[in-house]
Amino acid sequence: MADSSKTNSPIEKLELVLEIPKPVINRFEKSFDLLITLHNYSESDLNLVTIENKQPFSISIWNDKGVNLNSQENKKGSKDRTQKEKRTTIAKKSSLKYKVNFEIKDVLKEDIVNRELNEFKVEIIFPAIQFINGNYVSSLKHSNRAKVSVVDK
Repeated sequence: MADSSKTNSPIEKLELVLEIPKPVINRFEKSFDLLITLHNYSESDLNLVTIENKQPFSISIWNDKGVNLNSQENKKGSKDRTQKEKRTTIAKKSSLKYKVNFEIKDVLKEDIVNRELNEFKVEIIFPAIQFINGNYVSSLKHSNRAKVSVVDK
C-alpha cells in the first residue's frame, strides 16, 4: 500500500471533524451522540474504499492522564477475510457526515459510575484508503479531540 504523501493524492486535503452536540452527560447515561464530518477540500472527487457493513472509523476515549480507555475494544479485529469493499465518493469541495450513538460501556462506564472520571475526550480515527492507478493509497486521519464532561444530575 502506497503512502499518500508521495502520490499527491486528494486524501491529503481530507479533514476529519468531530462534534459532540451534548458535551455534558449525566453520570448514569448509557450513550451520547457524535457527529463526524469528512470534508474534501481538494479540487477533485475523492473515492474512498471501506469495508461493506462496517463502521469506517474507530472511536478512542482518552482520560485526563492520556490513557485510551477503549484501546482493547479497538484491537478486536474481524477474522473474516472475505469482506467486501465498499466504494464511497466525496465530491470535490463537499462533505460526508455520520451520526453515531456511542454506547458507554466497559472501563469507561465503570470509571464514570465510580466517580473516577469527571471528563474525558473523544477522538475519531479514519483510515482513508483510495485505489489510484492500480494501487491502494492510504492515510490515517485523526479528528480533533472533543471534551465530554460528566455531572451527577
